[in-house]
Amino acid sequence: MAVAGPRTLNLVRQNQASIQHVCSRASSWWSGVEMGPPDAILGVTEAFKRDTNPKKMNLGVGAYRDDNGKPFVLPSVRMAEELIVSQKLDKEYLPISGSADFCKHAITLALGSDSPAIADGLNVTVQGISGTGALRIGSTFLSKFFPGPKNVWLPAPTWGNHVPIFKHVNMDVKQYRYYDPKTCGFDFSGAIEDISKIPKGSLIMLHACAHNPTGVDPKAEQWDEMSKVIKERELLPFFDMAYQGFASGDVAKDAYAVRKFLADGHKICLSQSFSKNMGLYGKENINVLYSPNVWLPAPTWGNHVPIFKHVNMDVKQYRYYDPKTCGFDFSGAIEDISVSIIEDIAVNFSMYLVPEKIPKGSLIMLHACAHNPTGVDPKAEQWDEMSKVIKERELLPFFDMAYQGFASGDVAKDAYAVRKFLADGHKICLSQSFSKNMGLYAPTWGNHVPIFKHVNMDVKQYRYYDPKTCGFDFSGAIEDISVSIIEDIAVNFSMYLVPEKIPKGSLIMLHACAHNPTGVDPKAEHSIWLKDVKGMADRIINMRTKLKENLAKEGSIRDWSHITDQIGMFCFTGMTPDQVEKLTKEFSVYLTKDGRISVAGIASSNVEYLAHAMHHATK
Repeated sequence: MAVAGPRTLNLVRQNQASIQHVCSRASSWWSGVEMGPPDAILGVTEAFKRDTNPKKMNLGVGAYRDDNGKPFVLPSVRMAEELIVSQKLDKEYLPISGSADFCKHAITLALGSDSPAIADGLNVTVQGISGTGALRIGSTFLSKFFPGPKNVWLPAPTWGNHVPIFKHVNMDVKQYRYYDPKTCGFDFSGAIEDISKIPKGSLIMLHACAHNPTGVDPKAEQWDEMSKVIKERELLPFFDMAYQGFASGDVAKDAYAVRKFLADGHKICLSQSFSKNMGLYGKENINVLYSPNVWLPAPTWGNHVPIFKHVNMDVKQYRYYDPKTCGFDFSGAIEDISVSIIEDIAVNFSMYLVPEKIPKGSLIMLHACAHNPTGVDPKAEQWDEMSKVIKERELLPFFDMAYQGFASGDVAKDAYAVRKFLADGHKICLSQSFSKNMGLYAPTWGNHVPIFKHVNMDVKQYRYYDPKTCGFDFSGAIEDISVSIIEDIAVNFSMYLVPEKIPKGSLIMLHACAHNPTGVDPKAEHSIWLKDVKGMADRIINMRTKLKENLAKEGSIRDWSHITDQIGMFCFTGMTPDQVEKLTKEFSVYLTKDGRISVAGIASSNVEYLAHAMHHATK
């Protein structure tokens, strides 16, 4: 120990200049990154965790809890999980549009089994990554192809993600009146007045049920009048339905607005999520990195180019594969990276080499192991040299590591490049996938392409699901595929076998959730889920009733009828920021400053305490 200290200090002194250089370079890469807005819910949760009051309550989290305040996994979900495991299904890739069986049942749940849109094939249903993913795909599609004004009208207030999702695709975000803070209810007259002034042909966002964050929904007759006005204004309704069945306990009642608009002749967009009504909160994670430009190896994985181009990055390439030797073009790669010969990329990835200097601090993509599509990897000593040159050029390495352990059978060996670059002092980005090395192909759904006939894109289908057998219609699929027209839609050469003659103005549906790949008729599981979701809804409704009753017992003279008039997981209490602060400081009841509470955080054991606290904070 007596020797280790001075030696360590000496090393630090010797490397001080390089450390400062690396830190300076890293700082320049990220100096333009703006701090994201603070997460109000996360702040509430962190403050709740620090509180030592045994009576503390967290009413900020938007996830269901049982009457003991514990996370709840639906029995129907447990059954489905056990069934999937028992069937020993493979993990092959799903079609790009998702599971046909899942899509069929999802759209039937939304529109009803007797819907003409289903019977007559007037819908296109595809699967995505939860509600946010569906909204993101829908907004991107509408931004590019919607012929009306490039704006969207949202209710005020609306779910926090709606605004950034639409702004991210460069749509102009506007609002119409919805919530009335004076009554803690729906501002029907204000909404109708504003909607009647929206420019014709615009896009309007509607919460199908259990409006988030207010819990305030229009009544059936108000939906009828809104449908009439929206149709007169020739607006395109985009429904966000994240709480079907969870709002009232009745899936048909919660879908009233969607089905009414279709019955009235509207063409609609619909985003569905099953996170809330199936308790599947942890099944929708995705990470995103953005940078201005990127240099890719030639060739590279087919999805790299469209992924980076989709976020408006300038895509270039450096030499990698040598077709003469069927091996790694080491000298070409080093020359391109150091001397900076860059290539422009055509749609077919043909290379047109032109001299251009790689700007210092640029992003370079590297395959960590098992290069796709060539299978050609640099040797360890070649990685060492590449690390040296890339560091000299002050480039930011972005490793794509999809085959760790699957390449050589040795996870450490396959991670050599990543670990070597870190040891050499690089700051890196790393994308990992476990599809290949764990054989999990099916649970990795990516983007999908929602298509409208009326924007001049031919949408076709082939037979897949046979309702008579509740299985795969093999003969029908083979027959359709053999005569279908194959259309190459995307730059990554994904092929879509698509149906004949979809009527103009067809309906596009965007859905999200974990798919049911069992191929088993889900009627039994469906009936159990209906019971599960009604049980959750009934508990929420019961807590609303008990809260209102206990406020009256406390002697509150305020009108708390909005607590039971509102619906779903959230309640806008009408409390002011000062009252919220008092509630938190004096009673350890945590909620957001706008007075919104998650009713799921209330239990039979604490509802009286909450009523007492709310009364004293508001009297």
